[in-house]
Formats: sequence, structure tokens, C-alpha cells
Amino acid sequence: MKKQIIYRSVLILVCTMFSSNCALRSYTQDILTIKPTVNTMSRSFAGKRIAFEVADDRESNTFGNKIGDYGTGGKIAPANDVPTAVENAMATALEQTGAKVMSSQSGSNLISITIRSIKYEGYRGLMYGGVALTTAINVRLVHAGTTVYERRYTATREAAAAHALGGKSKQWNTENINGVIGDALSKIFSDDQLAAKIK
Repeated sequence: MKKQIIYRSVLILVCTMFSSNCALRSYTQDILTIKPTVNTMSRSFAGKRIAFEVADDRESNTFGNKIGDYGTGGKIAPANDVPTAVENAMATALEQTGAKVMSSQSGSNLISITIRSIKYEGYRGLMYGGVALTTAINVRLVHAGTTVYERRYTATREAAAAHALGGKSKQWNTENINGVIGDALSKIFSDDQLAAKIK
């Protein structure tokens, strides 16, 4: 009888600690370093002069919020400048293709990128929950001041989280927000129609 009481007490203590940690995690902020990696899809732009520019047209610099016990939880936001992080990722990717990366004034091809949205949305139900990440960017290819190609690229990642309480770990959030941004940027290099118009 005494053993049963001890077991129950330990179980209650563990559950209480777990619930407290989840609740605390729900309301802390995640400040994440943004450094996406772009897959060039083995694309070759060897010898081509390409300039690019990045504009940020998002409504908010934050990505979203976790889900708390009583509604909206802590913010998820970048520690660094998102457009600059995208610029650095694109410069690295273009150099990997063999392109000559130029300033926007001197390149014969200008890739203009506008970040439309980067969203982190937690959701919860009675017995389940999860996190959905989405990114949308608009891309224009410009020759001599004239737009010759334009397209929107989107990317989505989604994963389950127990009731979404506290969402995912900070490491998971960092990897997957960077990942979904990189997924959208990688679609620039997988687009054969865009590549065909780069002179």
C-alpha cells in the first residue's frame, strides 16, 4: 500500500513538472539566428553576370507565436536582419553556380527578390496539435530595366507537437525556419524557365 502511494506521488510530481515546463516554454520568446542554405540543384550559370537585390515586404519582422495554455504564447523572431541573411545566402548560391555576382547597377541580369511572408503558426486541438511553417517570395528577372520573367515561389513545412504546447524546441524552430526559407529560395534554381532567360 505504501509503495502504491509513493508511486502515485512520484507520478503526480513528474506530471506537474512536465506541465510546468511546457507552460514555461509556451510563453518564452525564441530569438533565432537566420542563416538559410540554398540548394542550387547543380545549376550552372558559369561566366554569366548576375546581380540581385532583396526587399522585405512582410507585415511584421516576427514569424509568429507559440501556443500557450490560454491562447497566444511567446513570440518567435529573428536575432539578425532577415533580408541581409537572404542576400548572403543568395550570393553564396550564385557563386556556387559559377556566376559572376555583380552589383545591381552593373549586372546584365538582375534577380529581384521580395520576401512576402515567413510564418510560424502553431495550432492545437483536443487531442493533437502541431506547427506549420510557410514562406512566400516574389522573384523578377530584369534585363535593362524591363521585367522578362516573374514568379512567386512558396514553401511549407509541418510537424506534429503534443497539443502544440510550447511548440517545438528552439533548435527545431531554428533549423526549420531556416529550412523553409531555403526551400523557397532553392526553387529559383530549379526553375528551368527562369534559367533559360538568364543571358
